[in-house]
Amino acid sequence: MSRSILEQWLTETDATGKLAAQEELILEVTEAIWEELKRQRWTKSQLAEALGTTPANVTQWLNGS
Repeated sequence: MSRSILEQWLTETDATGKLAAQEELILEVTEAIWEELKRQRWTKSQLAEALGTTPANVTQWLNGS
């Protein structure tokens, strides 16, 4: 059985490997957020309002900036 990305990151000892696992985890979470936005038929503006932030912040978070 394969380990989850989070499990890989938690057990990784090599700094480069940890960084790669971290980036993979960020991508996985970002994609899950995009899918949920589509499922809920929410815009980034609606998500921003629900989080009490600006649409620009949500865009930055989802684009990894």
